[in-house]
Order: sequence, then C-alpha cells, then structure tokens
Amino acid sequence: MDEIPASAPFTDEREPNEERPVVPTDVEEAHEAPAADTVEREALRALEDQLGLLREDFSRRAAEYEGTVRALQSTVEELRAQQLTGLMKPVFQRFADLKAEIDAAASRARERSDWNNADEYEFFSGSVDAILDHFDLESVRALAGDPFDRHSHAAVLRKPTDDPELDQTIARVARQGFRVIGGSRVLIPARVVIWSFSSPPNAPTAEASQIGHTSG
Repeated sequence: MDEIPASAPFTDEREPNEERPVVPTDVEEAHEAPAADTVEREALRALEDQLGLLREDFSRRAAEYEGTVRALQSTVEELRAQQLTGLMKPVFQRFADLKAEIDAAASRARERSDWNNADEYEFFSGSVDAILDHFDLESVRALAGDPFDRHSHAAVLRKPTDDPELDQTIARVARQGFRVIGGSRVLIPARVVIWSFSSPPNAPTAEASQIGHTSG
C-alpha cells in the first residue's frame, strides 16, 4: 500500500510585528445582535410616533377646513334668505293683513254662532299660515295681556285705563306679527292696541288723602 504523507507543520508567514485580525467570538456576536435590534426598534418607534403626529395634525387641519367651509356656506345661505325675505316683505305684509281680516271675520262668525263660516275662515287662516311657514316665517304670538315690546309690536292705538297694572300691556291684537324662524329679527311687527294708565281727574292724590286724614 502507498503510504499517506504526513502533513506539513503550520507555519505563520506574517512578519513578526504584523497585527493579527481580531476574529469575533460567538459570545461577542450574541451581545452585539440584540443591541442592533434595539436601535432598529427605537428608530421604527420614533418614525411611528412622528407619523402619528402628522396624522393628528392632518385630521385637525381637515376638521378646521371643513368647519370653515360649512360656516361660509351657512353665511351665504343666510344672506340669500335675508335678501329674499327683504324683497318679499311687501308681499308678506299683504298676507299678514289678509290673515288679520280672516281672523276677524271668523271671530264675528263665532259671535253670531255661524259655525260653518267660522270653520271656513279658520281654514283659510291656516292656509295663510302655511304659506308664510313655507318662507320660514312664524308668528310672534302677540296676545292680549302681554307686555308691550317695541321690538315685536307696533302700537296703533292707546286706550286709557285707571288701573296702573294694565299700563303698557296689550289690550287687543289688531294684526299678528311675524319673524324669521330661528331668528330674533322681527320682519313684520304685530299691530296692537295698548293700555295707557292715567289717573282719574277727581281721584285724590296721596298728599291730599293724608291731609284730610290728619284734619279729621
């Protein structure tokens, strides 16, 4: 049999002063790998946080933009409604006068027990209310006994009274008023008759009553 030659001894051919490369051991690699993973996770978490902040800022700006658009649309619609209402005001006043005449006729019919005509008048009065409601107008609901309000009422007549508690209150509603639904602006003031206090001419004053009581 052929003999297997013996291997030659290992000899380091580098110079004596040449540094040998450092070969990391398995232990060192095990320590460095988790550290690299931690850095990557922290960088990813920072990116996710930044992305979340950007999303929140975008959502906030989108909500602000949507609110601004809605406010502008509402303002435009309100201006259009005011313009239309102003142009139609003479027509609405005619309808208010017509309703007042119909309500007065219905009241007279009820006084003479003419119930059929009273019902018909009330039906027509309701039809006028429906027309005004179509244009977003509602009654100011002025009633006898209510305090007089110059913003909602227009006094067409003053009736004298010796009762101070009735002073500046509504005695009768000649024509109902109307305002824009949901608003405070009165388009057509209610025409009303109000009480006006005036002391009787022969009524003794407080000073005269006190003097008479003292002399007695």
